[in-house]
Amino acid sequence: YRASPEFTELAPRTRADYQKVFDYLKPIETLALVQIDAPYLYKVRDKAFAKKKRRFANYCMQVLSRLFNWGKRRGLAPGNPAADGEPLRRPRDAKPVNRPWTDKEIAVVVAAASPELKVAIALGAYLGLREGDALTLTWRSYDGAAFEIRQRKTGEALWVPAHAELRRILDNAKAKRTSPQIVVNTEGKPYSQTGFQTRFFGLIKKLRDAGKVAPGLSFHGLRHTVGKKLAESGCDARTIAAILGHSTTAMAEHYSRHADRRHLAKAAIKKLEGQSRPSADRKRR
Repeated sequence: YRASPEFTELAPRTRADYQKVFDYLKPIETLALVQIDAPYLYKVRDKAFAKKKRRFANYCMQVLSRLFNWGKRRGLAPGNPAADGEPLRRPRDAKPVNRPWTDKEIAVVVAAASPELKVAIALGAYLGLREGDALTLTWRSYDGAAFEIRQRKTGEALWVPAHAELRRILDNAKAKRTSPQIVVNTEGKPYSQTGFQTRFFGLIKKLRDAGKVAPGLSFHGLRHTVGKKLAESGCDARTIAAILGHSTTAMAEHYSRHADRRHLAKAAIKKLEGQSRPSADRKRR
């Protein structure tokens, strides 16, 4: 499978994530395929949950399902025992993951960030880029007014105008550029993923410990922030998908549903206020 186009054509980050699963499953790589059935895979899933928690356990099942489907089509596997695997559900009381940022949190983090981090955060906050795309984005993708990008994860090509605040931050960065990449470290070189995450989460922790931002901030949360704001400004699902580069409108529709609820709730309360106002006015008279 790892030598096939289905694997080699995946984005580098996705291949690396798959490899983490392969490494974890190495102890069973010599097991005969006929011994691997659905009950066995549930044991694998539950053991992964105990060792590495829910998200990794579910991801193991996703990767195994893709692997068995690949083998089944080529006559290398008798079937796909992971096909009907039920994912572990997120607990209702679990803390939000990648939650949207508030306007105040964006302002606080941008103000406290170094010039280098500020550029990356702005790309997330005003363009909705994934972390990997932000770190590899080059100046050639930006003409001073808009971005032309091909996403690493989906391969989707995007053309998106730059937000005015993002243009201001990039204008300052461009005057000092030292690399083809837009996001660089203090030495003027592209960040490694580990290096960037160390600096980014170090800043977030410092601000959280000082009580300046609430828990739960992540870089990917900035992408959700953009989707939420687009929905609340009245953009439809297709427009949101076009700007964020979703291959389907499913995630965009998620933003729209939440935005619709918010607007409907506001409209409903205004109606209630309108109904109660006349009686209150009569009492004052």
